[in-house]
Amino acid sequence: MDFYSSLNSSQLNTQKPTLFEVVSCAQLDSLLSPSLRFLLAHYTHRYPRLLIRVLNNFDELNSLLWGFIQYKYLETWNATFIEKFYGIKRISSRPLLPKSPEVVAANPAKYHEITKLSSLQILLSLIDTVGIPYLSTKLQLYHEQLIPQHLLDTVHLDVPEEEKSGLKKLLKEAFFKLYPSVKLSLKLFTILLHILYLSDKTSSVSIIQLLSKVSYARITRADHLRVESRFTPKEQSRDQVLNIPPTLSSVLFSNIQALALPLQKIAWATTDTILPVSIFLLKFLEWYNANRSAHEDKNSDNNKFIDAPVPPIVPPDALNSKEVKAAITTTDAACRICHEEIHNPAIIETGYVFCYKCIYEYLRDQPKETGGRCPVTGRRLLGCSWGETRNEWIIKGLRRVII
Repeated sequence: MDFYSSLNSSQLNTQKPTLFEVVSCAQLDSLLSPSLRFLLAHYTHRYPRLLIRVLNNFDELNSLLWGFIQYKYLETWNATFIEKFYGIKRISSRPLLPKSPEVVAANPAKYHEITKLSSLQILLSLIDTVGIPYLSTKLQLYHEQLIPQHLLDTVHLDVPEEEKSGLKKLLKEAFFKLYPSVKLSLKLFTILLHILYLSDKTSSVSIIQLLSKVSYARITRADHLRVESRFTPKEQSRDQVLNIPPTLSSVLFSNIQALALPLQKIAWATTDTILPVSIFLLKFLEWYNANRSAHEDKNSDNNKFIDAPVPPIVPPDALNSKEVKAAITTTDAACRICHEEIHNPAIIETGYVFCYKCIYEYLRDQPKETGGRCPVTGRRLLGCSWGETRNEWIIKGLRRVII
């Protein structure tokens, strides 16, 4: 939003929000789920019996809850929860929409009926804001699970020929190879849409919006009045005008409605305050818990190396194969770093086995220019990356060997 003040206000469209406002909505939306996941994971360590199932199904529960909230806002405001906070709404793109603000202000009710999102457009907007992020998270996780299998393709396991050349195997290999390219292509196309939106060549910033003919506009005073009118008491019914005695059901319904309308009005009115406060609290709690954990680890008496539980990269059943044992075992029982008997063996990508502590500390403490390589062959390891903030190597490619 710092760029917004540098723009020429005389060239801005008063009805169309800028790209920086739309991107800010997307960035703010991307902060909520990771913050909630971090806090849930933190408190699951304290209350595992209560929260472990919630954490294991966080993506599904979060998508259902967030999808319900987004649907209610799209139905009421034609905007998502965060877009409403920024004063942005979604409208149905029509070729004959009035461009002049005076024409729109003259008949706001008719303009709303023309630009109101249809049921199909609301469904596609939900897929764009909730379904696509959920699917992207699951596909990225599945792709990361296929990396160890891809790295061990050179090890010939005792697998039946049907599984080696089966349809499932071919689909996995095709997905592993094509997923990064497809993901990159979609990102490049989205960047192209942002450039076209910035140059006023299109009114959509995503592929689904472009296909469903949905564009952005600003929430006006007429929209607020329209929503507020939903919570005002209705006119007297025909029975009240004719002085017909009310029934018990009609009295109960009117009392419930009279109680529910103020509550709904208060709920809608407080969203502008709840959103920034909740985001601030989430980020503050995330920062506080992260710093607290780091402070406790620093001041603890046991500052020795803690062996993290890493799952084995080779399936237990495959360890019975002679070829697999030959690939993961060394010619002697001595570690090539400490030159002592190997304790807690760990294998790296080149196939050599070391003590877990020895190889981890060796790879972590190497210089930036010459580190990240196998201590025996000198080959570059894919599981090692340099961390600028930590000023050390980040090790992710170590796997225990369970024999």
